[in-house]
Amino acid sequence: MKMDLSRHLNSPLDLSEIRAIVATYLDRKDLVICLCVSRDWFKDFVGPVWHTVDLAKDKKFVSLSPHVLDKYGCCIRQVHNILTFDHVKTLQHPKLNSLTLMSVVNHINPYHRALEFDTILRNSATLTELEFRGPPPKPDNVETQQTLNQNYLEASLLISCLPSSSPSGSSTMGSHLTSLYLKHSSSVTHLNASLAAYWTPDSVSNLTAPTLLCHFPMLQVWHVRSVYRPPTWDDVKVRKELSERCPHLTSFMFKHVGKVGDLSDLLLRCIRRPESLAFPVKNMSEKMALSLITHNNTLTSFTITNKCVDPAVMKWVYLIPMSCSRLQVFSAEELVLDMKSVEEHEWSCQDLRELRVRFKDLEDAQLIDACLRVVCSHRKRASRFSTVYSQVYHHLLQFDKLRIVSLGTKVYYLPAASV
Repeated sequence: MKMDLSRHLNSPLDLSEIRAIVATYLDRKDLVICLCVSRDWFKDFVGPVWHTVDLAKDKKFVSLSPHVLDKYGCCIRQVHNILTFDHVKTLQHPKLNSLTLMSVVNHINPYHRALEFDTILRNSATLTELEFRGPPPKPDNVETQQTLNQNYLEASLLISCLPSSSPSGSSTMGSHLTSLYLKHSSSVTHLNASLAAYWTPDSVSNLTAPTLLCHFPMLQVWHVRSVYRPPTWDDVKVRKELSERCPHLTSFMFKHVGKVGDLSDLLLRCIRRPESLAFPVKNMSEKMALSLITHNNTLTSFTITNKCVDPAVMKWVYLIPMSCSRLQVFSAEELVLDMKSVEEHEWSCQDLRELRVRFKDLEDAQLIDACLRVVCSHRKRASRFSTVYSQVYHHLLQFDKLRIVSLGTKVYYLPAASV
């Protein structure tokens, strides 16, 4: 007996594979509407509906009945902004066991940490990204952080996501946390922590123990909240620890940097073969530029944040794309570059693929759009003119591999250059 399949071919959405693709482009409101179409549609759209929960926005989540989480808790993969103890209690449901990302804001009573740790341990097989954040202490130094007990809580939280149940070592760490049992490595790839959170001075005894980084062999990206180095810091040991314990760690993002020289010293003495770096523009100096040029052979992505109009700082910014020939990504979205200075510092990064900058006197959205349209259509045959418009598109035509450009308005995706 032959089945009549004609009714299944009326629309591409009759195919489950197509519905799964469409679901990735819909917001939650539209996904909920799709759930009501049929039982088959329900199966394909229910996962994306529950994939991500932002507890700061989804305020009704904590009031869901347990039987709702019994049905759909296994679909939740990401939980953002765990702010209150009610959030922590809600996450205790046993069906919430497949999280890949947790974002915890450090406003929770420390005495309630045990329940929070239970959630992390229950998801240790799938958890790959863990964020633990709070307002940085002022002044941002180890003494203040010890008073707030912030570093040690953070270390405990990160260690708690490790899957092994048997301890492999211990360390005395300051006056607040007397002992810390270390467990086997995890699959965490992104770390958000200050330097002192993993290299903490031991003022109690002369015991030695491996740094916390020995438990993150898969680490790839480190968001460094503070570059303050405690008294026990040893540049040689840190350099060795970073290269041996975290061989895949090639991306560093720096946020709250104290003294200007601290970051350049760290890059020069402790970090080996970085591929991606990001830091505030206020840290740009002659010494910082020399530190970046030292990593010219490996540096492929450079991001500089915040605004600056100081010519003494900007001259070092112009030096980076000129000196770092392997750059593929150059992002300075809040800075305004002068084309005259750009032409004086001829860029050597011929493999540039992504550019996010602004140019002086090229601020009109329509003019930017027209400029990049010319780049798309005349990548191989431009001539030099006196206007900023022409200078910019002529400059962009040098980079045959450039595919992504933002000049202060929207992001443009360029076609490949013709051969």
